[in-house]
Amino acid sequence: MSMAGDVKTNLACESSSCVEKTPFVQQSFCANCGNHGELMYSGLKCRRTALNERYDLFRCVTCDLVFLSPRPSRRLLTDLYSGPYHSHTVGTARKGLFKVIKTLCLVPYRLRFGLETGTFPPFGGGRVLDIGCGTGWQCFGCEVSEAALSVARRKLPQATLYHGTLDEIPLERDSFEAVTLWHTLEHLEDPLGALKRIHDLLVPNGRLVVAVPNIGSFEARIFRTRWDGIDVPYHLYLFSIESLRRLLQTAGLELIHVRPQAHPSTFSDSVGFFLDDLMGVKQSKQRLWLYYALYPFITLSYAIANWGCIELTAVKRSPSSQ
Repeated sequence: MSMAGDVKTNLACESSSCVEKTPFVQQSFCANCGNHGELMYSGLKCRRTALNERYDLFRCVTCDLVFLSPRPSRRLLTDLYSGPYHSHTVGTARKGLFKVIKTLCLVPYRLRFGLETGTFPPFGGGRVLDIGCGTGWQCFGCEVSEAALSVARRKLPQATLYHGTLDEIPLERDSFEAVTLWHTLEHLEDPLGALKRIHDLLVPNGRLVVAVPNIGSFEARIFRTRWDGIDVPYHLYLFSIESLRRLLQTAGLELIHVRPQAHPSTFSDSVGFFLDDLMGVKQSKQRLWLYYALYPFITLSYAIANWGCIELTAVKRSPSSQ
């Protein structure tokens, strides 16, 4: 059997009774191209929950995709996301002095990259699908976590929301002008399969906007195993700009724009993990004081050289434009 076949066997096994036997699935080969991976980090621990498992990260020698092994089975992932997860809570908008300071701190970023909010330049109207919907268009969303769906229903009561994965919900081909993946792709068992499905759902010249942690970033290199973007075992895959561009291209999507995403908590939480290890803390808790203290410096770093999280826009070209 080929290496790619081994990967497919692992994925098929997970949808059968194999899930009952073990909560984790070993993955030795890249799910994108089927080639083997070189060990990047070993013995990683989960910092957000009391899981005792240790994890390794491998980097594909061919396409540069970084993947987790062992990774949680589908059933275990469902259980993990059913509990408390940081993207499933509703944040409160800060007002007063902090809002003024935040606006001033973001000026360099906005001058270079535009508004930091998850939007894209208008190119028409229509239907937009958000995959992993923790939070002028007709809105649709899908989410595997009931907790996240509850948040989305409160924030967008007029939206059409589905409980389930992208391949489980009833959607027709060529039915969306835009699809968004805000910090969701790294959580998916089969990112290439998801992107191919999105390609089918988009109308010609439809847009995909995806945000992910950037394993090729400055902050990922300096924090290494303490980088918050690793987030084992929740993040099954990690992407650089180039590896994600290749993945999009394989799925039939053309990358047309990339910029850093203003996501200060990735940096401040990484500093927090460093302090945890220094003080011997086993289960990390977010330090809001650290987030606020570092906010001016982190936001400035985005305008200079730090692309810790990235936001990419891709298009499904119409046959006439190819």
